[in-house]
Amino acid sequence: VGFKSTFLDRRVTFNASAFFTKFDNFQVQSFNNDLRTFVVQNAAKVESKGVEATLNLRPTDGLTINTSASLLDAKYKSFAGAECYLGQPDPSCAVDNTFDAAGMSLPLSPKFTTSVQAIYEFAAIGSVTPFVQANWYHRSSVNYRINRAPGAELGPVDTFGFSGGVNIGDRLRASIFCNNCFNEIIPSNIATDSGEANDDVLTYNQRFGLNSVRQVGLSLRIDY
Repeated sequence: VGFKSTFLDRRVTFNASAFFTKFDNFQVQSFNNDLRTFVVQNAAKVESKGVEATLNLRPTDGLTINTSASLLDAKYKSFAGAECYLGQPDPSCAVDNTFDAAGMSLPLSPKFTTSVQAIYEFAAIGSVTPFVQANWYHRSSVNYRINRAPGAELGPVDTFGFSGGVNIGDRLRASIFCNNCFNEIIPSNIATDSGEANDDVLTYNQRFGLNSVRQVGLSLRIDY
């Protein structure tokens, strides 16, 4: 449910919506009693609800500001058979290394996210239009594991980006860019090491991708 609106000769656009979703037989990695191992299967119920809003502004000629924000509450309603981490203080973990994750947030589901993008296009010089663009993205803290292992928690993340270049006609754009300009190190995944668990040691491994670090480069886009 929501609404869409425009004001001031379409210089202001504001949209907002609220959502509520229930999932049955959500696919997760859970313990299979027949196989006596953890496998991916339909074994959970999930409830997701939240609010999303976007605000787009054109305060002056050439300047566009796009903003968005969302509040999210995504939790397991039931999930018997979730895998425990080593030393997890749950009585059922001592029985078969599983617990019921009901009430826990889904992995990588931040409570709050927001982004702001500002683009300014200068007066055209013939068919060439110079531009600059800056953006900011914020994400609240997340945990990468279903069992909320303490070492898999990552605090709030803020990244900034910039680009500048020219539009040539309607089909060609050339620019220089910087993504995650302040080099905020963001793992793409954090997992517990099952091999170390065999020696009663809780350790973690992290994976990183191109979006985990600063990127600087040149971009050429052609529409045809």
